[in-house]
Amino acid sequence: MSPPAVTVHVNRGSAEALEPSSTSLETNGSFLLSLSGHESPAHVHCRLAGDLERIASLEESNYFVEPDGVTTVPIAVNADVVDRPVDGHLEVLTGYGSESISIAVTVVPGPPDVDVDESLAEPARSEPEPATLER
Repeated sequence: MSPPAVTVHVNRGSAEALEPSSTSLETNGSFLLSLSGHESPAHVHCRLAGDLERIASLEESNYFVEPDGVTTVPIAVNADVVDRPVDGHLEVLTGYGSESISIAVTVVPGPPDVDVDESLAEPARSEPEPATLER
């Protein structure tokens, strides 16, 4: 299963325009930011804010987005330290900060780990012995 993603359209309709497909994201692990380029190339800066900054990281903060291209930005989340919801923002900026958007991100605890007893791997009942016919 692929990680959840949020898309931001870059330079669609006008230069230095940013248009998110959603203004919020809830996840229980790492996620992707998909920067979808349009009319002209752009330099985009990304940063994490709020409590999200404590549990998540970006490989780098600056990205070049080609026209009609998609630049995928992985956001690594250390979900192992999450025992209650963590809120923050993913900020995306262009035009040397003249245009920016903020996407609210909530990281929720994942499903609990389930301990599996090795006895579950054993059959519940034994198979009957094959019958032999005597003549």
